[in-house]
Amino acid sequence: MYEKEAQQTNFYDFKPFLWGKAAASHYSVRQDIQRALWRQPRMHNILEILEESKINNTICNHPLDETLVSTNTITYSSENVYSLAFFLPLFASLLAPENQVTLHMFIKSGALSITIAGLSGDNKEIRLASCHILARFHYHLEARRGGKDRLLR
Repeated sequence: MYEKEAQQTNFYDFKPFLWGKAAASHYSVRQDIQRALWRQPRMHNILEILEESKINNTICNHPLDETLVSTNTITYSSENVYSLAFFLPLFASLLAPENQVTLHMFIKSGALSITIAGLSGDNKEIRLASCHILARFHYHLEARRGGKDRLLR
């Protein structure tokens, strides 16, 4: 519902990164309610939710004519496919320059694979969004080379 009316609801301003059981446990009000609602999920919390089988299906079966703005005319060859229109803005937000990024987690989770799959689409916006994410990934990769944390070379 929110994605259909993204301009009216400012859906992407709220950044609902977590969903399902992970969101229920993360935002659980069993703890102090004020801390639970203001606590931001970490990158690994978000990327742990991605399922390997859905990532593989997304890479092989994502619709090439998908756009960043949801139009409901896109038919997926499988219900087991992630929407690039949702995940590319999410990844761009995760890789913002001010965020602390765990690069190996971004790669291991399949997020980088989904981003690269976006380069194969027919839609210019999807391809540009994928390039934008790759540029942000490269920024963090270059920043790590000079620092103490040299996990990736």
